[in-house]
Amino acid sequence: MEIRDEILIRYIKQSCSKEEAREVLRWIEASEENKAHFEQLYAIWIIVEMEAFSEITDVPEDVLEGIRMRASVPSGKKRRRQLYWIFSTVTSVAAVVLFVFFLNRNKNVQPDYETYLSKVASSTEIVLAIGEEEAIEIQDSMAVVSYDTQKRRIQINDTLEIEQKQKEETLNTIRIPYGKRSLLVLADGTRVHLNSGSSLVYPSNFTGDKREVYLEGEGYFEVQKEADERKFLVRTAYKTIEVTGTQFNVLIDKTLQKFEAVLVSGKIAVDSEAGTLQLTPKQCYNFSADTRNEDLKEVDVSNYISWIDGKLKFDRLPLHEVLYKLEKVYNIKITLVNPEYLNYQVSGMLDLRNTGEETLDILMGILVPGGKVVNLYQIN
Repeated sequence: MEIRDEILIRYIKQSCSKEEAREVLRWIEASEENKAHFEQLYAIWIIVEMEAFSEITDVPEDVLEGIRMRASVPSGKKRRRQLYWIFSTVTSVAAVVLFVFFLNRNKNVQPDYETYLSKVASSTEIVLAIGEEEAIEIQDSMAVVSYDTQKRRIQINDTLEIEQKQKEETLNTIRIPYGKRSLLVLADGTRVHLNSGSSLVYPSNFTGDKREVYLEGEGYFEVQKEADERKFLVRTAYKTIEVTGTQFNVLIDKTLQKFEAVLVSGKIAVDSEAGTLQLTPKQCYNFSADTRNEDLKEVDVSNYISWIDGKLKFDRLPLHEVLYKLEKVYNIKITLVNPEYLNYQVSGMLDLRNTGEETLDILMGILVPGGKVVNLYQIN
């Protein structure tokens, strides 16, 4: 298994995904050669970062220059001896400076988002966790949650108003169970539609030089563009998307180990296996965390975002994929009496405001036009 230096650098800078971190650790442990390469890259990265130290410290320029001159590590027998020299020099000369640097970097350390998610108990209701102190259950099938930073208030469905007592950077979590949806208006005005079985971790207010959230499940983002063009990052278990102001849909399915991003308007950048990939409108990027395969294609975006209007539009989609989506929408388990239908390709549009049984009857009518739909399926 080969790993690009770009991913190793992200690991060193603590900006990689958890999946990438696991891969890096496995790769380092695989051989002494991999370990030596990582050590060399890490040493060089420290030296490069020391350029920033000189601006905030009194480290003599001749000391920095001496370290730079030895940053090129040869191959062969001299490798270990020179690596040892580099680490000794960096440790002895720059220990205090490194402490100051990492103290200043502390604000940019990526939170352990999955830990935040694990602290929010699963429920049959929508759950809004404000920091680690308060969790609110919302019993409506659709919840609209909006943040007012000036009044320091959180509005829920125009019926409940909550005072924000926590710090602005406090991370909140909203968890949507199967069978329900939500619209979240973030502090910067960005609108996030969350589909059934989805969760989002986000701050009460974006106070730093970037806006960052963490998504599990499926979300449609309408990112508010800012005058200073502060970038907006959507992190997931598999990939990260970077934007400034645009509209796009993101799907992360840990069961299928799948990542999918569809751009509606504007531009987004995805950290693909080959490097940063820029998407243009009507493009869909797919990635399999299992096989590491990825592809980019043009699509009809309405097939991917119809759910935000309570519809499910599909074109030549295998029936088993349609049923999988409906199971999450209605929080049910569907079994076909005749399994051979599962790979049939179907096209159409379903109104998700109907009951699960009504929707399945319509779907079976598409599958068997003019035929009897009775006893074609079972709902558990």
